[in-house]
Amino acid sequence: MAILRRVIFNGFILISILFFFYTSFNEYLTIEISSCKDLKEGILLKSDEEKLEEIYNNLINYKNYGKIEKIWKKKISSDKYPPPIFFFKPEELSFLKNFDYLKENQGELFFDLGNGKILKATFLKVSMDDFAFGSGFTGYPDPPNYILYPLRKFSFPLFLLAFLLYFLIPFKKSLEDSVKYPKYRFFLLDFLIVPIFFFFFALPLFITGGLKQAISFGLPLTIPLWLISSFGFFIIFLAIWQESYGIDLKEDGIIVYNFKGKNFYPFNEIDFYQEVNLKPPKGLVFFSFIFSFVDKRNLGKALLLISSKANAIYIKMKNEKEIYIFIADQMGNKALKGFEKLMEFLKEKSVKFKNEVKEIRSFGFEFFRN
Repeated sequence: MAILRRVIFNGFILISILFFFYTSFNEYLTIEISSCKDLKEGILLKSDEEKLEEIYNNLINYKNYGKIEKIWKKKISSDKYPPPIFFFKPEELSFLKNFDYLKENQGELFFDLGNGKILKATFLKVSMDDFAFGSGFTGYPDPPNYILYPLRKFSFPLFLLAFLLYFLIPFKKSLEDSVKYPKYRFFLLDFLIVPIFFFFFALPLFITGGLKQAISFGLPLTIPLWLISSFGFFIIFLAIWQESYGIDLKEDGIIVYNFKGKNFYPFNEIDFYQEVNLKPPKGLVFFSFIFSFVDKRNLGKALLLISSKANAIYIKMKNEKEIYIFIADQMGNKALKGFEKLMEFLKEKSVKFKNEVKEIRSFGFEFFRN
């Protein structure tokens, strides 16, 4: 369930981001109020169509009073201060008698509704040239979202659905005396750490104005940011590990669970156990101090790194198999709930304890071998 939870949760969030920034490079039309002064090379056509009269009346109300009926709100620009211009998909105006001419010539057409009422229809098409690095869509005014970003309306519902399904998928039930990670630890990973990497994934899409733009002219920015974002897979793996991990205490041994399955370790096959201090690799510490010479602001991080250590229990089996059980993080906070029970149980079962603290320097991948 831990894997399924992350696949659904992170998958839905990823899809919601892609839907939010998906850009439609299709044709669209604008209709605005015009006058005879605007007529140059455009064609003026007489029209008595009721739909055009309705469009004109709503444009007048919006222009003069800032009022607009709800059904017309989605037709205005997504700009902060949208001008009195309505946007349409081509199929929405296909009823026009001269629609075919307008589409074929990709230009402007003027409609005379009588009594000095004139509407100008302009046929346009979204192209990659309409977008610029750092500015997004550069045309004015911006088409409404249902034209430029047609899938955006599904983005927020998918985002909410991701959180709903996260909690609807049942969590594993453990025995009362099981040793396991508390839920808040993987909640923090899922809800605070992983979103940071989604931010780096979405950032080039935001800067360039969409998904297609990010993988075309925005590629020099997209590649490094998506590489940073890819580290989120490790955090997701860590959350899966912590949710699925657990130790059940039995009379004849311990059962260690994780998402790969379970392993039984009999007490009579354990050679000894001891405490372990896990410290960062010397190479990492060395480079952190090198960077501190470049930027003195990194000195504090380097000092923090050299003093950090995590605590674990090391179990050595008689068949040479090694088991590392992570019990406290680098800040000294207890990570594994109920690890005291495990220590007491091993002592109770007369398992040999090596009274020597073992020190290892690594990134901590030993914990995932169990």
